[in-house]
Amino acid sequence: QVAFADVILLNKTDLVDKARVDKVKARILDINSQAKMIETKYSRVDLNKITNIGGFSLDRVLASDEEFFNFDQEHEHDSSVSSVGVVLKGELEMTKFNRFIGKMMREKGVDLYRSKGVVAIQGMNKRFVFQAVHMLFGGEPTTAWKKGEKRVSRMIFIGKNLDEKEIKEDAEACLAKSTAALQVDEKFIFGSGSGYKA
Repeated sequence: QVAFADVILLNKTDLVDKARVDKVKARILDINSQAKMIETKYSRVDLNKITNIGGFSLDRVLASDEEFFNFDQEHEHDSSVSSVGVVLKGELEMTKFNRFIGKMMREKGVDLYRSKGVVAIQGMNKRFVFQAVHMLFGGEPTTAWKKGEKRVSRMIFIGKNLDEKEIKEDAEACLAKSTAALQVDEKFIFGSGSGYKA
């Protein structure tokens, strides 16, 4: 949870010395350098500091792709957790991608701590950005691909008992085999139809 938090509350900091608090803060920074830390007593906190804070920003994600997809950093905090990074050159068929994500959510959801990605959907002029925690999934089309820009899809799955070979093979199976693409409605509801419904 610490790894994925936007805000972290450090409660009962009045019961330990500053050295102990600083040690805890340093450990948290090792796990999640982006989260804001707030020290509290009796769990009292200004709600304005933890609600409606716009923690996840798609624009920010797209502006810092390198950090978003830092595969190694994502699992350094726990040796029992692994991450599987997938990079695919080319566009993905929407129906196949839906099925792939659906399978991940259904079969790996409990052990799948976090998933995220920026993908190129065949027939769509915009990047599709998604993220998920366990079986809770969200995503939407964002910025347009530039003219002549190579379309590359990048995804990362973080969790326990992940079969890297199976995940990569299933993801690669989503690649569009034909260059003749049907135009995809960019206002579509992701997961509609026979695939996974987010």
